[in-house]
Amino acid sequence: MPSRVFLTAMELGIFTQLMAREQTASEMAKQLKTDERAMEILLNAIAGMGLLEKKNDGLFANVKELQDNISAEGPNQKVAMFRHISHLWEAWSYLTEI
Repeated sequence: MPSRVFLTAMELGIFTQLMAREQTASEMAKQLKTDERAMEILLNAIAGMGLLEKKNDGLFANVKELQDNISAEGPNQKVAMFRHISHLWEAWSYLTEI
């Protein structure tokens, strides 16, 4: 589900982490203290959605046209809004049980 993949990337701060420099999935996993294989799968999914660029050497980079909006360091950042949406997603996930 693309929307959940995007929200997970926002929660983990992937786009903000990539503002400083391009990184491999292994580097990202170490910095964010996540599983390396899971990070590789997540980054590939985000790249497949066109929200990251994956280079031939295994480095991932922000898409320049988007980084000002989806990185916490961008001048037009919308990170707080997307984190709020993520929390709403979580809260509404229990609707059936309630």
